[in-house]
Amino acid sequence: RGDVLNQLNRIAIQLDQIEELSGQNSLNIASLRDQMSRSRVAVGPGSGAVEGGASSAGAMSEGTGAADAMYNAAVRQYNRGSLTAASAAFQQFLTAHPSSDLAPQAHYYLADVMVQQDDLEGAIEEFSRVFELFPTSSSVPDALYRVGLLHQELGNDAEARAFFERVVNTYPDARVAEFARARLGEIGPQFP
Repeated sequence: RGDVLNQLNRIAIQLDQIEELSGQNSLNIASLRDQMSRSRVAVGPGSGAVEGGASSAGAMSEGTGAADAMYNAAVRQYNRGSLTAASAAFQQFLTAHPSSDLAPQAHYYLADVMVQQDDLEGAIEEFSRVFELFPTSSSVPDALYRVGLLHQELGNDAEARAFFERVVNTYPDARVAEFARARLGEIGPQFP
């Protein structure tokens, strides 16, 4: 019986490693596709290529495709539950495409991975990047709310209150505003 449990544990560890390698392979494949696409654009007939690469319009289009591919590969890892691979994939995406339209969501996912890995302080920092770097993103109310939840979980009620109030006051029509109001009720009134 003990041998069977040991074998099952080894199999579970190996499955995690396979999922992680699969995620890395997906990212590498997306990167290779991007490189091949750029090469075709740079040397293709009638591509408008200029010395050293593609025209600016072609480069913009290809960069967006690469960003989408990298982001989608990271989300697939997240959805599979491969948290280590997803974390690496989102970090790689954010390094390669820090100002992409998908960057706020990538920061949000990365923070959520950190929550699942019990790195609450790291998650607070990562969620904070959403509203610090992308203040007009539609993800801002959710990120603020999540930071409030994490502070509440850590026992920092004053910090939690500040974030919940920010959601309620700045984004009163956001879907999380109702949840923030409920959390404010749980914390109770603020006393000087």
